[in-house]
Amino acid sequence: MELMRTRWAAVGAAVAITLGAGGIGLVDAAKGGGERAIFTPVASCRLIDTRPEYGVGGRTTPLGAREILTVSARGTSGQCPSIPDDATAVELNITALAASANTHLTVWPGGDVPNASSLNPGPGQPPVPNAVSTPLAADGSFAVYNHAGAVHVIVDLVGYHQDHHHDDRYHDKSTVDSLLAGKAGTADVWTKAQADNRYQSKFDAQQQAPYVLSDTAFSTSLSTTAKIVADIPVSLERGGEVVVSYSGTAGGTAGDLIECSVGTSATFGYGAGAVGVEMGSGQNQSVVAGTRHLSFLTPTQTVIRLVCQNTDATASIYDVS
Repeated sequence: MELMRTRWAAVGAAVAITLGAGGIGLVDAAKGGGERAIFTPVASCRLIDTRPEYGVGGRTTPLGAREILTVSARGTSGQCPSIPDDATAVELNITALAASANTHLTVWPGGDVPNASSLNPGPGQPPVPNAVSTPLAADGSFAVYNHAGAVHVIVDLVGYHQDHHHDDRYHDKSTVDSLLAGKAGTADVWTKAQADNRYQSKFDAQQQAPYVLSDTAFSTSLSTTAKIVADIPVSLERGGEVVVSYSGTAGGTAGDLIECSVGTSATFGYGAGAVGVEMGSGQNQSVVAGTRHLSFLTPTQTVIRLVCQNTDATASIYDVS
């Protein structure tokens, strides 16, 4: 078994337990709501290759002096699959080859050429690559400008940006505190004190540290008396949700019913998380697996148990993970 702390905490392997954040999400209070671009990476694909033996994007001649090449990014372009119509910017890898003079290339959305360079190739140089980010024009295109001489250009797409509106579904801690203050003690919500135990700072939430409990699969026989298959102490520094997932192989004879449950009890329970597998005619083994979510509103030291039983004394469970 392994214990992994990520966001809140997590435990995995022989009985995999993941402790995740509670039910209240926090945002960076310094940014608030409104439009925020989100990035989608794609498998690198070629938009433009001006070399005559390739001609990707429909061009087979180098860019001349002070020439501007307009490249369509949205939809299907060059060898790239369809890019969404609402893409607002692209991430590119651009390579300059066979420059006939010292020059610079500028990549931008179009319009007046800015006083900036994206690449600086020269005669006799090996291929000159660079990563470039550029917004798109209203029609979904961007432009490539060559300042001097002639130069071949390769443009590869590696991702795109889209606007995403962070609306009022997202609250910071102070907003949630205010909402909870008027509802503390009612039956359908946590009290403020309980909710505070679910909070964790942004820095703590980013920390991860593994804790190995056991990495050995194990087997045990089962009978009509419930048996503890796994017994894992867990210490929660604050409230949160523990997600327990397990799987194993049940062995028995036709007609056997093997049942397992997860919780803090040492006895089998038919509540949430209980599963059963019945051996059919001629069947002597089957996979048994389940998942259980356990909520703890306050800091807790407890034991998470996998408890299994069978209708006949000949059954077993093994290779549990």
